[in-house]
Amino acid sequence: MKQNFTQKLLLVCIALISYFGYSQEFTPFTIRYQNNIKGDLTFIANNIVNRDGGTGNTEPEDPYNATGNSSTYNDWLNQQYIDVDSDPTTFSSSSATFAFPNANCNLIRYAGLYWSATYPSEQAGQALGTNRQNDFNQVKLMVPGGAYVDITADQVLYDGFTSGDPSVTQNSPYACYADVTALITAMADPSGDYTVANVRSVVGSLSPGGGAAAGWTLVIVYENPTLTGKLITTFDGFARVRSANPTVDINYSGFNTIPAGPVRANIGAAALEGDNRITGDRMRISAASIPGFTTISNGVNPANNFFNSNITLDGAVTTNRNPNSINTLGYDTDMFLLNNPFNSVIPNSETAATFRFTSSGDQYYPFFNSFNIEIIEPNIVVEKKVEDIAGNDITGMGVNLGQYLDYVLSFQNIGNDDATNYVLRDILPVNVSIDEANFVLPPGVTYVYDPVAHEISFNIPDNIVEEGDPTRAIRMRVQVAENCFDFVDACTDQIPNQAYSTYQGVINNNVITDDPSVSDFDSCGFVTPGATNFLLDDLESCDYSRTVQLCGDDVLLDAGDNFDSYVWYIDENMDGLIDAGDTLIDDGDPDGDPSTQLVTEVGMYIVDKIIADPCKGFQEIITVENFGATQTNPIIDLINDTSNTVEGEIVTCPNDGEPLPKIFLCGLNDTELISINISDADSIEWEQLDTASCTSAGADCANKNSGCTWNNVGTGNNFLAENAGEYRLIINYQNGCFT
Repeated sequence: MKQNFTQKLLLVCIALISYFGYSQEFTPFTIRYQNNIKGDLTFIANNIVNRDGGTGNTEPEDPYNATGNSSTYNDWLNQQYIDVDSDPTTFSSSSATFAFPNANCNLIRYAGLYWSATYPSEQAGQALGTNRQNDFNQVKLMVPGGAYVDITADQVLYDGFTSGDPSVTQNSPYACYADVTALITAMADPSGDYTVANVRSVVGSLSPGGGAAAGWTLVIVYENPTLTGKLITTFDGFARVRSANPTVDINYSGFNTIPAGPVRANIGAAALEGDNRITGDRMRISAASIPGFTTISNGVNPANNFFNSNITLDGAVTTNRNPNSINTLGYDTDMFLLNNPFNSVIPNSETAATFRFTSSGDQYYPFFNSFNIEIIEPNIVVEKKVEDIAGNDITGMGVNLGQYLDYVLSFQNIGNDDATNYVLRDILPVNVSIDEANFVLPPGVTYVYDPVAHEISFNIPDNIVEEGDPTRAIRMRVQVAENCFDFVDACTDQIPNQAYSTYQGVINNNVITDDPSVSDFDSCGFVTPGATNFLLDDLESCDYSRTVQLCGDDVLLDAGDNFDSYVWYIDENMDGLIDAGDTLIDDGDPDGDPSTQLVTEVGMYIVDKIIADPCKGFQEIITVENFGATQTNPIIDLINDTSNTVEGEIVTCPNDGEPLPKIFLCGLNDTELISINISDADSIEWEQLDTASCTSAGADCANKNSGCTWNNVGTGNNFLAENAGEYRLIINYQNGCFT
């Protein structure tokens, strides 16, 4: 089953980066991806050119493991394409194996592919641009168990071939980026071997020019509910760092580290042309609240030679590659946990930091950076279930017209900060009504119902959404509409419902808003969004026949909205079916609304409303008659209809013999929802008689005295009767007719 995740919009917690320094930033670094999730960022990578010794185990597909003084500068090596795939249609290829650090409860949220190379010409020693192909922004990617897929860069981060600086064009470095999330998330299991092919690079011994170098990096962000919450950010650009232009700073803000305990942060970087033998290149970091910079290093990335031609994860050279060279001859990708003893580098409650790339010797080109910081934040998860009134879970199942349902909103703060100012907003479907007498709320929870927006906002007290508090539940009873004509619009046979959370933390006061509810959690904590129920076959037995009054020269027939298409007919034989003898009509759609049809003659009309699955299309039958021909009192019709719950009687006025409907309210607190169906009315008004304004006409007679005062108490097809009294209904039709 495909699984989904909740999403949060962090209104304030947006990481910001800015750039200063004296390096040559050809393309300023900007945020590529950012999300606040329980999970982590990882990668796989490999180089795609390697030395070619010509014999034995020194071919490009063989690992190159010489380091330090025993290694050779890539400028002096005959660098040729690696090609491991045995596919004659590719000219370069290398691979790496991906596996989640933890085997269970993972789901990929993002994947970005980078590739970079020096590429002034096809062969070293040729004139600039000789046989240089313009398709360097295209590569092939093979996922586990799949075939090659052509990938075109979403962005060329930089192409040094277009530079006017000879010191840049002599090696013409480039870097490209493509979002490949959809390709990888489509797999049931993303673990396995990934191969990238047809990365273009210069080959041979590029000297001067710094040597041939090329490789690729696949950055992967995954969610795992068992891990700590992190603000994960990747950003990319392209800069040249060398002794002549020694510094580039990236200022990073918008996070909030935990207030107590060890602060953990993971850092990632990818760069081109960092040599193993040439020192002087450094990566440094400074927290905003701690003066000075700390030089970053680990066992495989020394302090004075951080970008040293290797691919490392958590302080170790990765071996899950083909070839798995220790020295990748000018291509670096590194990811590691920042060494932060006693929080001396990044302290508690920190909100900003600066990364600095420097060099006093080696030239290199950073194009990717990542920063993943554990943060403190509340995380309120809301599960939305639908139950019948017996307590059975019917989420996603069919329901019936008029059925009572209980929406159950269960919520819990599973974050590491207390929540405050929590509002849980439930947007109700248009085809249900609330039964407030059967709401069950946790202590201290209050709510406000907005009948116009048809939504309820629950105000949740702080003391039940603190860190570690148990799950609480709100039970909200609703009733599905009983009238078939409440379901004439497209897809109204579906009854979707979802709730949205807005809150902030006590320590981290960033506002989290419109965080949606979910309908289920699996054993890992992954979620299924929404809570949607579908009507059963009740609608198939509905009679969508109605009568419309022709007042004046024409009347506009209006069918249900939002269907894909509408086909209108005159039902010539008035049998209620579309058959060969019926006349197809089209008013030319002068109002731009295909759901309407302007007619000038009385008769029977049928509209066929068509829509794609899973919604249902159906027909409406509309009989047009002259105004006043067959009108009856709709309240009398309501009382005579035994299929509803309206209790009342019809009496006859002794003065004029006119019938008068009476509706009963049983007890002081009783109410009665009066629902009529007059679909052709322009407006419907409900009015109550001010009995002090005129003389009574008697208990069984309608008061027709023109001197009486009537006060408006409602509009539309539905009116909730709460108080005893005398009421009248005014129905206004097109072209000025009313009754």
